[in-house]
Amino acid sequence: MISTLSVELLQEIRGKLAKSDQKSLRAACMEIGLAVNPLFFSSLILTTRDLRQEANMHILTALASGETGWSPYAKTLTLRPTNDSYRPIIVEARDAWSNLPDSAMQELLTSALRSMMNLRTVIWQLRDGRAWQWNAICDVLSTFSRLDGFHFRTDATAGRALPRLEHLRTLEIELPDYGEDIPLADQITQLVAETRALTSLQLFVPDKCQSDVWTMLREGPGRGIHLKGIRTQYITPEFLAYLESYSGIEILEVLCPDLDAKYANSEEEPEPDPALVDRFFHSVLRHHAASLVELHFRSAYEGRCCFGPQIVDSLSALHQLTYLMISINTADIAPPMDAMNLLLRTAVDLPGIRYLRIYTARFPGGRGFHSGCGTGAASYANQAREAILLAVYNFRSISPSSAVVCVESRHAYDLEFELKLISEGAGSGRFWTYQQIIPRAKN
Repeated sequence: MISTLSVELLQEIRGKLAKSDQKSLRAACMEIGLAVNPLFFSSLILTTRDLRQEANMHILTALASGETGWSPYAKTLTLRPTNDSYRPIIVEARDAWSNLPDSAMQELLTSALRSMMNLRTVIWQLRDGRAWQWNAICDVLSTFSRLDGFHFRTDATAGRALPRLEHLRTLEIELPDYGEDIPLADQITQLVAETRALTSLQLFVPDKCQSDVWTMLREGPGRGIHLKGIRTQYITPEFLAYLESYSGIEILEVLCPDLDAKYANSEEEPEPDPALVDRFFHSVLRHHAASLVELHFRSAYEGRCCFGPQIVDSLSALHQLTYLMISINTADIAPPMDAMNLLLRTAVDLPGIRYLRIYTARFPGGRGFHSGCGTGAASYANQAREAILLAVYNFRSISPSSAVVCVESRHAYDLEFELKLISEGAGSGRFWTYQQIIPRAKN
């Protein structure tokens, strides 16, 4: 029987088959499927700061020579610096490899990367700007026609050319946000403009770079790139104008909607522009009401970006929404505003909602870099959480809902609740109330 053949022979057979026949072979049984397409080798992590360390050199040499045999199965490559806590051990392990010139290391790394021709996703975390590593990685990435995901995060400010990645569908860029004079920021707009197949963009970059990207997507070379997923930090006029220029977004996450990029890490943080907040809820959300599946809108401070009666109609129109993350003002939780009851009732009425995540926000009187510190801030947050939990426990609904409600807690796990039918009493009718699910650890 075919299942008794060796892994090596099964892989050789797979290489001779057409794609449709390969699919049939994988579906024969789990053992054969794993043999011809081994998941164990689908991910590889390289510690870029210590590529000269003996263990990493053996990996690079094996990849470059092709002796491993599993390079074609690698789908995800992570390039990241080494944890500093392990530096003493690694320094001791260096010997003969440390004398190799940079040119030889670049050639070896290039050959190792080229062996993984079927890579689909590359995650690159960069702390230093060693030229030989940069050149090898960028040169090879530009040749990967199957690469559709690139995640790039760096603390470095050195200016070098980013790779051309025209086939990407997912792009995540994170640059330092402590100034505009970052050479790499100038290349981000061009990189996004060249990826015509892009559907998902995560953009954590300086303010001017963000504005340039959104403007380019709306009226520049990137016009026609209508993103399905966006994850970013701030709401700006350029960002909102881009979102209003088309319909069809499915996942929208704004990490700090009530902060201003111009004041990142500043001692002074002004209130957000109410007009921008209203424009987001009443214009942007309506543009994408027919398609939006996930909305993450977590406010750092209490204020207009938090849930309130003014946005109920906009949220209620999101009939495709399955996931909602939002903050709430502490003063609005209980009557007369009764915002928690209103939020839970809005979620119950949404036909597709499956998960509602509720967060507290900091007291708005202390906006700025140090506002979240101290026992006063912690006490305020705890009071808010207790008020939210009380509202969840007291909630009653005459309609069922499959939505799980999640409330942040001080413990190692968040608190999750689901609606359960309560036995109907005499003349009281049927109603549902939230009961806690078994706790699970935070992600």
